[in-house]
Amino acid sequence: MSDAVSARIFDGVLGAIDLLGMKRWRARTSAAVQGTVLEIGAGGGRNANWFPPGTLIIALDPDFELLKIAQKKTGWQGAGVVAIAEALPFKDAAFDCALATLVLCSVTDLHKVATELKRTLRPGGSLHAIDHVVSKAPAVRRAQCWLAAPWYRLTGSCRIERETLEVLRAEGFRVAVHDTALRSVLVRYEALAPVTTDAGF
Repeated sequence: MSDAVSARIFDGVLGAIDLLGMKRWRARTSAAVQGTVLEIGAGGGRNANWFPPGTLIIALDPDFELLKIAQKKTGWQGAGVVAIAEALPFKDAAFDCALATLVLCSVTDLHKVATELKRTLRPGGSLHAIDHVVSKAPAVRRAQCWLAAPWYRLTGSCRIERETLEVLRAEGFRVAVHDTALRSVLVRYEALAPVTTDAGF
């Protein structure tokens, strides 16, 4: 299967998810960003319609074909960068905000991504995100852990048992959850990057 066909299939799957109610969460999350913004896993440009006027969006995705879909679909003229979130090709404190919708479940090394976000966000900058994470409900959590290996083999990248919020907190982010669904499996949240100070000693 060609990269272009795979990209169209993936974009279609995201469209189906939006029809199940995710579109409202996307709108709220995307509208909250401001300033210079890094969108991780920009995909087919499904968040572009809700960016506030005056924001500068840098769209990052490892798949060039998905970035092409985003530009064709939205007429978006921002900067597109083909790279992975574990090795962001940007200077320190380059962004006011970051945006990631249904992305962090699929990165290879979430700890590296959290470290890179902390590096490239200005002190006190914010990550606005939607993710599916491991549930706090014991029965749901057990089911996710049981299904984790076959689900990963099926999707090729998606980890349904990730402790995403805990990893961000371990990197010093202050996490505020705004919405949850499906027994806390789906979460919409904001994570503030740590503010470092020089005490002079």
